[in-house]
Amino acid sequence: MTIAALERGVPGQIYNVVDDFPVSQRQFLEFFSELLRRPMPLHASLEEEAQRKRGLTHKRVSNRRLRGDLGYILVYPDFIAGYATEIVRHAR
Repeated sequence: MTIAALERGVPGQIYNVVDDFPVSQRQFLEFFSELLRRPMPLHASLEEEAQRKRGLTHKRVSNRRLRGDLGYILVYPDFIAGYATEIVRHAR
């Protein structure tokens, strides 16, 4: 991706390296909880969340420029496909 950005990117442009389907933190944790057959982690209180660097915000970013400007195609279009493949591979 770095080489593609250097060769075809717009100078000063930001290219987010994220998959095609943004999910909430809860969706992410639910996936792993089910896949690994483990309980969901305990949630922090709103007060604890507010103290964290990210605070209570939830940011969604797009890889539109990565795909459009650079023509980059992800091997795994979403985190589920990528992680599931790796977990199965390492379980052997």
